[in-house]
Amino acid sequence: EITTRLVGSEMCIRDRFDVVRRGGGPVRRTVTLSNEGDAPLRVRCVESEKGFTWQLPPGTTLPPGESLATEVHFDPARADYGVQVGHLMLITDDPVRPMRKLRVTAIIEE
Repeated sequence: EITTRLVGSEMCIRDRFDVVRRGGGPVRRTVTLSNEGDAPLRVRCVESEKGFTWQLPPGTTLPPGESLATEVHFDPARADYGVQVGHLMLITDDPVRPMRKLRVTAIIEE
């Protein structure tokens, strides 16, 4: 599980897929976003790279004090062996820090 807390302008994340098998097919991890601010948080844009995809649609709104479980997918089929590092970009309407870049990693083995 990947956990992200949005607290004002702070973000915490546990970001590992750990070891995945190259021939084992796509893997998924749950991402829980929590809005610990005092206003609704609206997702404007989500970007991903290096085989990681975030199943979080733009327009999603997270009320204050609420959490939302989403998924990050990773397909190791085309990845090189070893450590794979990608980034997920979350752009919100947060007036203090609207852009968050989350680092995710996976270790690809045979």
